[in-house]
Amino acid sequence: MLENLREVGLRTRQQYRDNFIANEFILPDNFKDIYGANIRENRQTVDFTAHTAVITTASRDKLKMYIPNQWFRMATFTVEYIKVFNQYRTLLLEVLSKTYDQKEQASLIKELKKSKDQTVIDDFKGLLSSSLEGNFEADEKLTTIELLTKFATDYGWWFGKKTIDRPDSYYSPVLRLLEVVNASQSYIAEISYKFATDSVFNDVVRELMQDEHIAPPNTIDSPFDLNQVLTQQRMTGGFNEIVYGAPGTGKSKYVEDKYGIKTISTRVVFHPDYTVFDFIGSYKPVPLYKETDTQFLTVDRTPVERGEPWIDYQFVPGPFINCLVRALLNPTQMHTLMRQFQNGFLA
Repeated sequence: MLENLREVGLRTRQQYRDNFIANEFILPDNFKDIYGANIRENRQTVDFTAHTAVITTASRDKLKMYIPNQWFRMATFTVEYIKVFNQYRTLLLEVLSKTYDQKEQASLIKELKKSKDQTVIDDFKGLLSSSLEGNFEADEKLTTIELLTKFATDYGWWFGKKTIDRPDSYYSPVLRLLEVVNASQSYIAEISYKFATDSVFNDVVRELMQDEHIAPPNTIDSPFDLNQVLTQQRMTGGFNEIVYGAPGTGKSKYVEDKYGIKTISTRVVFHPDYTVFDFIGSYKPVPLYKETDTQFLTVDRTPVERGEPWIDYQFVPGPFINCLVRALLNPTQMHTLMRQFQNGFLA
């Protein structure tokens, strides 16, 4: 029997208000492995830093999305809601598909959303009654019809906005229950949907819900202890591999499939103007700021508070050094450096 979706939503929102803490959040390593493997199935990649995940899209432009770790924690609160929401949506679309084609379904769903005509609503209830015949006991059937009618005609009842036939119809209620702005934080809904619909996340979702991963407020990372890092058991088995072939023959896909699942990857593209200094690192001019008592203003009269700029030369690491340092600081994880050349080689 269907649960009352509105009651599930209200319970979800209250649990979120009572239990979510907006401090920095540390993702457990097993979650990083599972989530990274999951999104790579869609040809995306992810790099996890201390408090942020950087997802690179599968598009040609390789666009990046920077996600605070708190989003993963927030998404756990709406898992129960999405599971019940999917039960409503699946049952309703199954009923409509018995009578209407996809275009007719979309038209009826839009009409039900905006219609106040009781005749239209009564006709819909009659459709539900005949379609659900034999599937429920009498009382359970009546309750199911009333709940599905609410679902189809009163979007405010279930915190929705987008029509039910849309694949992203769960976005609106999730973001409203979490009380966040849709325009900039809609990916939280996708994370929550993954958690609710893919059983591979069952255990790690429960772990994310534990408060032990919430960082204390107003704290910084503990001092780095090189001796402690060097005494840790390090992973072994690293090697070099060269993959070559014409453009479009699947070199990048091969490397992502083989090394992208359980490793932290760094990708570099070599081109005629790319130097060893870009790859390794080099000394470059870096601004320093001298404290002064003089206040400077920008053109729009905004105060400049960084002081008087000076120029110093400091070593700025390239991708090779950055990857090497990450491997040193994370001895229990494998790290991959992918160097791509314009002549068809990928090492």
